[in-house]
Amino acid sequence: MPKKNIPSYRLHKATGQAIVVLKGKTFYLGKWKTLASREREEFSQWKWRLVRRGSEILKHFVLTGTIEIVSIRPWEPVLRKPRQSVELDKPTPEQLTDPDDLFALIWRVKQAILKAGLTKQTVRHYTAEGMTVILRKHTQQILVHYSEALASEAVAEIRSRYEQGLTSRVSYQNLRKIYPLTPPEKPADHERQYISALFDAYDDAADGDSLPSDDITKHPKFDRDLKQRRIEYFAAEAVRCGTRENFRNNDPDNLFTALMTETLDGVSDVHTMDYRHGFERLLSVMKHATSLHLENCIIGRIPDWVGPSQKKGVCHMLVNEGQIKGWVDSDE
Repeated sequence: MPKKNIPSYRLHKATGQAIVVLKGKTFYLGKWKTLASREREEFSQWKWRLVRRGSEILKHFVLTGTIEIVSIRPWEPVLRKPRQSVELDKPTPEQLTDPDDLFALIWRVKQAILKAGLTKQTVRHYTAEGMTVILRKHTQQILVHYSEALASEAVAEIRSRYEQGLTSRVSYQNLRKIYPLTPPEKPADHERQYISALFDAYDDAADGDSLPSDDITKHPKFDRDLKQRRIEYFAAEAVRCGTRENFRNNDPDNLFTALMTETLDGVSDVHTMDYRHGFERLLSVMKHATSLHLENCIIGRIPDWVGPSQKKGVCHMLVNEGQIKGWVDSDE
């Protein structure tokens, strides 16, 4: 059996503090050779793990007579409970009943992108290098509810590490791609117009039955569609933010406007065709948008930036700005 390196109590000369280094992370214990720092060292993370593991083995032996214990979830000191794994764990019933719980929200997003047809390997990349990073950022702040500001901060930190050569381009992209897939539970004010147009399309297709905007869950087909459209909108919004970050010295808003203009030119003829109802028009335009080759604008030529979801999301932005006049034609 390979010998395990046990972290040692030692001096950090630059600060004069005692430290323990565990898996590359430095833990500061206080002033070197003081009683307080020694006490902290005695309860350092690696010793806590031994105590916890020993306790679980004893309990398991009492119940089963064996020491063949399954793996134990890492302990989360901040939350004072075992750490949940985005990859392995499901939300608790309490988390599922809380519409703003971040872990439950991430789990729902993961299920949605699996249903969207992404491979399990791709979803694992998004999970490990995207959603887990955002969840960890919230955990460090002792937050269980989603914060857009913290998510943006996590992206900015990884971007800085990428620019310094401290993390790979793929890791940064996985976080950037998963970030827009987590729209807030409640629609923001800037979503109001395109969501209103979506409800008009749903009403038009519902045989005269008006759909209450506060209880669309009674209509599963339209409820699923609305959730997907919001994901698309935020995917396009992420491209807009990325343009401002990466082209800050090259008039980024005009670059994104060029993308919107080319998208509008590509779908306008399809939008003006005759349809049975507005929902059919919506689906037709969305399908056509995914096939557009946006090569006349700079953003459209950047690899991995503008995919099917982003192209459809730009259409919702065009509705927001009144350049696409909704999905329902009063003459139909």
